Amino acid sequence: MIKKLQDYINSRILLMRLEVSERFAKALALLFKNIVVLVFFGIFFLFASMAAAFWIGESVRSIPVGFAAVAAFYLAVTLILFVFRKPLIENPFMNKVIRILFELKNHEEEKDPDK
Repeated sequence: MIKKLQDYINSRILLMRLEVSERFAKALALLFKNIVVLVFFGIFFLFASMAAAFWIGESVRSIPVGFAAVAAFYLAVTLILFVFRKPLIENPFMNKVIRILFELKNHEEEKDPDK
């Protein structure tokens, strides 16, 4: 009887390790995918910003003014994001992480509602 109980406990520990490993791997894969996408989007955004700065600069006949206008726009966006960082950035990020970490548990409950 004690041997069966030890085997059961060891099996449960192994199962928990595997579940945590799977959740961690999913979170890591999602993070890596998002980093790759953000890098390419960042490169696009950099070139689009430079194009906008040159376009504004040519429109007002002063390239430095064009770059200053784009910089002022980014400063305004940064200040808005800083003021509203909790509802715009922190809460959605935390919710996404929680959803990823507990996604496996929800799928298990859907398969076997008696658990």
